[in-house]
Amino acid sequence: MTSFFVKHAPIHRHHWTEMRELFASLSLQAFGFTMIKLFMPILLLNKGISLEHVALYFVFWSAVQIPAHHIIVWLVHIIGVKHCLALSYVGSVISFAMLGLGGIGVQFMLAVLAINAFANSLYWDSRHVHSANILPKKSTGKSVSIVFILVLIATALGPLAGGYIGQAYGLKATILVASAIILVATIPLFMSKDHYFRVKKARKTVKTPKKHLVANSALNFESGVAESLWPLFIFFVVGSLSSLGLIVSLGLIITIVITSIVGPLTDKGFGGTFVRAASVGRTLVHTLRLGVTTLLGAFMVNLAGEIASSFKSTPYTAFFYAHARRQGIQRYIRNMQVVASVSHMVMWFVLFAALQVFDRHYALLTVFICAAAVAPLQMLIVKK
Repeated sequence: MTSFFVKHAPIHRHHWTEMRELFASLSLQAFGFTMIKLFMPILLLNKGISLEHVALYFVFWSAVQIPAHHIIVWLVHIIGVKHCLALSYVGSVISFAMLGLGGIGVQFMLAVLAINAFANSLYWDSRHVHSANILPKKSTGKSVSIVFILVLIATALGPLAGGYIGQAYGLKATILVASAIILVATIPLFMSKDHYFRVKKARKTVKTPKKHLVANSALNFESGVAESLWPLFIFFVVGSLSSLGLIVSLGLIITIVITSIVGPLTDKGFGGTFVRAASVGRTLVHTLRLGVTTLLGAFMVNLAGEIASSFKSTPYTAFFYAHARRQGIQRYIRNMQVVASVSHMVMWFVLFAALQVFDRHYALLTVFICAAAVAPLQMLIVKK
C-alpha cells in the first residue's frame, strides 16, 4: 500500500514519512465524523426540536463560521496545521458529546453549535491551506484524487456503521463510538513534525475574482443540500437510520473508482470538461429528487448524484488550489470559505422560509429546486 502511494502521488516521494500520518488521521476522522454528521438533523428532531428551529439553528451555525475563517489562517501560521486539525477534532467531540447527552435549551444549543461551527471551520481551512501549499503544481489532480480516495474509503463506511449503530442502540451510542474514533485520529498528528505556513500579505490590487466567489457559493449551496437536506429527505421516505446509512454508503463506494480515473485526466487538461459536465449533471440530479417516493428511487437518485459529484470534486479542488497559489493562498482560501459559509446560511434560511408556507416535504423540494438552479454556476471556477 505504501509503495503504491509513493509511486502514484509525487508528493509522497519527499514527504511520505510526515504525510502518511496526516492521511491516516484524516481517514480516521472522516470515518468517525461521517458516522454522526449525516444524522445530526435527525438527532435534533428526535429531541423534539421542530424542523423550523433546526433550520434556524443551522443558520446560526453557518453564521459563526464567517468570522472564524478570518482567525484560522493566522492560527495555522502560529500553531501549525496538525495542531489546528487536532483542535478541530477535540472541538467536534466536545460538541457531539454535548449534543447527545445534553438538553435542548436555546442557550445550550447555541453554545454546542458555536463550538461545532468553529471546529468545522478549523478543519476545512487548515486542510485547504496545507494542501494548497504542499501538493505538487504539475500533478495536483492526481494528488488530490489520492487524498480523496483515502478519505472516501473511510467516508463510505461511516454512514453504514453510524446507521446500524443508531438503529440498533440509538444515536447516543453512535455519538460515543464516533467520538472515540475521532479522538484516536488525533494520535497520528503528533507522530511527525508539524507544518507552519507563513501568512503572506497579498497586494491590495490582487482580489479574489467574483466569478470564483460565485462558483464556490453555488458549490456549497448545492453540496450542502446534497449532504444535509437530501439525507433528511431520504430518512422521511424510508424511515430507517440503517437504510439511510446503507444508501449513502453504497453511493460513495462507486465514487472511489471514478475518482481514481478522474485525477490523472484532470492533469491532462480534462478538468474543465469534467466540471462543466458534472455541474449540469448535478442540476439534473436535484431535479430528479423531486420525484423520489420509494427506497429504490432514493438509492438510484443518490447513486446518480454521487457519480456526478465524483467527476466534479477532484478537478474543482485542483482549480481551487491553482487559483489560490496565484491569488495568495491564505487570503484566497479565507474569502472562498467565507462565501461558502454564507451559502450554507442562505440554504438553511431558504428551508426555514419554505417551511412557513409548505409542509416539510414540499419545503425540502423547494430547496432542491433552488439547488438545481444554482448548480451550473460551479463551472465558473474553471476560468482564471
